[in-house]
Amino acid sequence: MIVQLYYSIAMKILKRSVFAILLLTLVASCAKDPISVPIPTEAEYFNLDSIPNLAIDYNLADDLVAAINNYRIGINIEPLESSVDLANELALNHAVYMRQNAVTNHKYFFTRSHILRENGAINVAETVAYGYTSAESVVNAWLKSVGHRKVLEGDFNRVGIGVVKDSKRKNYFTVLLFKI
Repeated sequence: MIVQLYYSIAMKILKRSVFAILLLTLVASCAKDPISVPIPTEAEYFNLDSIPNLAIDYNLADDLVAAINNYRIGINIEPLESSVDLANELALNHAVYMRQNAVTNHKYFFTRSHILRENGAINVAETVAYGYTSAESVVNAWLKSVGHRKVLEGDFNRVGIGVVKDSKRKNYFTVLLFKI
């Protein structure tokens, strides 16, 4: 009887722990600001000139800024100002990372957030995607997700975007939204 009681308690603790880990993973998947920040290193960034057949799509990135801003304006939120320097470089580098590793993730987001914060950002978020062919299609997909929609509707005033194509001409997107 006592063994069953201990087993029952242990199972409840295990279930709560698994639930907490899953919840933390979901929250962190489009995470905002970090609790602890890894120190940025040069090894985390690609020399874009050294990557053969790198197809950067600046036009699609511009279209994506416009599509996000059209949505924000439509719901009476101020449009985002496109970043032309650091945030675009960070977003582009992460899009290249995803392309080079054939993944879609937020790896090193806390490093990108840290770098933007060191340069004046007070609020940072990120959203990523793969495979969409137009700015409207990727924004529509994000809007179907409560978490992504909250990011697009967040208290931000700047955006940095990177879009690259893989060998199959599929797009990898990284969008960094932040407030200065």
